Amino acid sequence: MIEASSRNRMCQLILRHVHKRTLKCVNDILNTNPIIRGLVQGLKYEHFQGTLLKYEQKAILDIVTWEVFWCDFICGLLEDFDPNIKETIKCFVSGMSYEAYCIELSRFVAEIEARTNADFVRDLKDIAIMSFDTVGK
Repeated sequence: MIEASSRNRMCQLILRHVHKRTLKCVNDILNTNPIIRGLVQGLKYEHFQGTLLKYEQKAILDIVTWEVFWCDFICGLLEDFDPNIKETIKCFVSGMSYEAYCIELSRFVAEIEARTNADFVRDLKDIAIMSFDTVGK
């Protein structure tokens, strides 16, 4: 959970620049989505492979939203606000390097896309990115 006690550079950047409503959305996903919780507990994509569409539609939307937050929105945040991106991305998320975590998340989204269609996933990503805000935006 991203909270005020988080001390690594990535969390501090997020806490300084991400709107509270966006943090609430992300923390809600972390607390309620069984797949994201599984990742936090050390499970990998292979554990869920082929089963994603058995989950509720909200869980699928949340996976895409989570991936957009970490791999798209945060990249933009780094570019806009961080003078030392290389140092900041040396953090670990769910026991993986930031880059490995984004690769792992993209595997989930690729399966969702393969089992639905690219337009559906693109629409989900568009909705997700529009719902995220930085402070002062």
